[in-house]
Amino acid sequence: MSLSGKVIAITGGASGLGKATALRALKDGAAVAVADLSEEALGELQEAAVALPGTLFSLLVDVSDESGVAKFADSTVSQFGRVDGVMVSAGITQGASVLDMPVESWRRVIEVNLTGAFFTMQRFARKMVDQGDGGSIVTVTSALAFTGQRDGVNYAASKGGVLSMTKTFALELGVHRIRFNNIAPGATDTPLLRRTVSAEFIEQWISRAPLGRLGLPDDHAAVACFLLSEDSEWITGQTFHVNGGSIMP
Repeated sequence: MSLSGKVIAITGGASGLGKATALRALKDGAAVAVADLSEEALGELQEAAVALPGTLFSLLVDVSDESGVAKFADSTVSQFGRVDGVMVSAGITQGASVLDMPVESWRRVIEVNLTGAFFTMQRFARKMVDQGDGGSIVTVTSALAFTGQRDGVNYAASKGGVLSMTKTFALELGVHRIRFNNIAPGATDTPLLRRTVSAEFIEQWISRAPLGRLGLPDDHAAVACFLLSEDSEWITGQTFHVNGGSIMP
């Protein structure tokens, strides 16, 4: 499952699942390009990468801005000469009930989580088509795309969209040997989770999970790196449920 010598691009790569995947790929000797909105988090990632064998390039990017995503794709190829794999993990949430959801919150979450994912997948897929030797793009959906989410219709809808969009990319671009797969995390111990849900929600989730704990970013990074590696070269259009057994669709 080696990523040594590969070029991997990651959006939302300075925190949570994206950061864990970036660090795992860097430990394996990959060249990693990371886009994130937080300059502070990118700085912390740069510090962590110093002692690792891989090479890190980072860029401040808002994925809802098509020109910013285009710059990230162009800069990745300019910096490293090519791109072999992409993890699309940038995401936000802004909660409210379905009756009280402000249109601004609806639009912002859809713009980042769904439209931003589309921009990223399209731009990097074009690079891979031009290269002519395939590649792998991994998106991050959510268990909530299957269950719905109280006080989070915008988030659940955006992740359901990512799920369907990934399958469509897989259908159209398999002819170019580009693979597209989803990871659907359950509740995972990240800064985003701690900021947005209650301790009661976390306790309830753990009580329903046969494996009896929250997920960790490294749980998802292991699956992401498998999907980005050549060991998964005959897998496309699939969703990998990484949730401790709490949801078994």
